[in-house]
Amino acid sequence: MAMSAISLACRKLLDPLLNAQSTRERWIYIFTLLLHVGFYVYILFSALGKAPRYIGSLVSLTGLLGYYALDYNNSNLKRLGALKWIYFIFLAYLLFKVFHNIHISNGWYGFKTNIHQGFALLFIGLEIVKNHKDIVRLIVLFCIAGFYQGLDGIYQWFTGVDFINGYEVNRWHGGVRLTGSMKTPRIGNYLSLVVPMAMGFWWVLPQHWSRLTRFGMLVLLLFPPIFLLIGSQTRSGILGAFCAVLIFFILFQGFSWKQLILASGVAIWALFWGFKRTAWETLMQDPRFSEVWPHALAVFKSAPILGVGLNSYNPGVHSLGLEFVRESSFLQHPHNIYLQFLCEMGIVGLIILLVFYGSYLMWSLDKMRHGLKNSAKNKAWIMTACFWASFLGYMVTAISGHDFFRTWWLGLALSILGVVMGSCLTLIKQHKN
Repeated sequence: MAMSAISLACRKLLDPLLNAQSTRERWIYIFTLLLHVGFYVYILFSALGKAPRYIGSLVSLTGLLGYYALDYNNSNLKRLGALKWIYFIFLAYLLFKVFHNIHISNGWYGFKTNIHQGFALLFIGLEIVKNHKDIVRLIVLFCIAGFYQGLDGIYQWFTGVDFINGYEVNRWHGGVRLTGSMKTPRIGNYLSLVVPMAMGFWWVLPQHWSRLTRFGMLVLLLFPPIFLLIGSQTRSGILGAFCAVLIFFILFQGFSWKQLILASGVAIWALFWGFKRTAWETLMQDPRFSEVWPHALAVFKSAPILGVGLNSYNPGVHSLGLEFVRESSFLQHPHNIYLQFLCEMGIVGLIILLVFYGSYLMWSLDKMRHGLKNSAKNKAWIMTACFWASFLGYMVTAISGHDFFRTWWLGLALSILGVVMGSCLTLIKQHKN
């Protein structure tokens, strides 16, 4: 049975190659296959380390470049129209700020490490969805990635070390923070992106199953990653996932006062009776408020229009004679990408970032709501909305967490945004046909 299934899968994989009408069609298929295989490796093993992310994104980029060279006229990038120039302007400005910089080597390092592991992934995500099966496949893959990471977190909770790499739990003021296979509690920021997308598995499950059965299966799949997300006590990630799920239900499932009251209750509980890290008293004592963000504003004031340069928050702080008392003097970013853009890229850079993110999100939101209104039975629209909510959650997480140029975080976020745009373009094309 297993051998026959593998044989059938191989035949389906090779049939388009063997039945291609021309050499050009064969190469288009080969490059498209590389695009997909590389991205699937990236999705499934992104949290395991640099190697699978590097290899997956490089293989996928190879496929993307070959596909664009041979079949650009049928690409989603071509159909994106004027919107693509917003991203190109964004990238051009980042490159400008590499060299218009008080510390050029910092700027070049931040840019070059993200060329194929970050910036290219928006184009990869854009081209990965060409039919309904592609969006279903992505939901399933992200669900698998979150599920096995969650199981690893549960194992770590009981044993003190994760199963995959043997990393110990993180100790914080006598408490325990889970890390999964990422060694640090940043796993929470990773899962904050994965959980809203995995939520879309509800629409993948067979519709003839009872709602209770489908709900039970979804809980079974989502419990491990949510357990690890909460166990990591990553405040920014938890907030991002919370907002992503809440806004998803408000925008795409209908506003409900019950949902809002429940969400408010959860937030109040977290602030006053939850983990010590999420308590109001702990939040108010965070060095972000006392020095990290004030230093970023001071750097911004020193160069308000264009900023001090890409990835140069730390040199900017020290150039003003400021010191970190509670944080390490080597801190490279202000734990807020909007403040990071303000001090490193200036007002101009922050405006470009917000126009880029805002225009893509608003355009896709309009297409999704229009698509759901006119084609309520098309589950691909609502699954696309799960990806949209995930990226919105990333924007919320970015208020208080991470470095914009952290490769795995930026790459995953941009690939999700690309999937949203590509899925919308594909579904619009299918509707017209």
